[in-house]
Amino acid sequence: MQARRFVSIGVIERCFKVKWMLLPLVLGFILFARANQVTDGKALPAWVQSLLSADVNQQRQAAAGAEAERSQSIRVILEVLKEDRTEANKHKIAAAIKIAGTLRAVEACESLINKIGFQESSERPRFVDRGPSLTPRREDYIALDALVRIGKPSIRPVMKRLTRELTPPHSRLLVAVVQEIGGERLPS
Repeated sequence: MQARRFVSIGVIERCFKVKWMLLPLVLGFILFARANQVTDGKALPAWVQSLLSADVNQQRQAAAGAEAERSQSIRVILEVLKEDRTEANKHKIAAAIKIAGTLRAVEACESLINKIGFQESSERPRFVDRGPSLTPRREDYIALDALVRIGKPSIRPVMKRLTRELTPPHSRLLVAVVQEIGGERLPS
């Protein structure tokens, strides 16, 4: 079998004008293909095979396929995030939170805010001393990390929740999201 030649990132951007939200997904599949030296397009989704095709029409259809797969993935993530945490499903929920952050899934902001206090491990969370108050570590609160990865689009839903959130642990985590994204200190 002969290994397929892989498309550079510059070619992807020029051919498809890939949306910034799709870029991590596309890059992930390309890096996966390069790392595993996938041959003849096997073990790759159909849209990636279209991207690697020599046919220009198939290459153009790859962007639509990537968008459809992303939408389907986010629907599944949202369903998982609706589940209550149990010992049996905590790792599944943790994986869904991490994937939402990696995909920069703006659609998942409300669900991530609902899971802001979620901790995968049972260890006591640590806080970092950053001036007059303690700030939660992103490694301990994975929903906080996911919201920060999503970036500025997550600030509006976080601020909306902050106006009605009264419990100190959750409000501290929500303030940390805004601080991490905005880079500024908010009054405690």
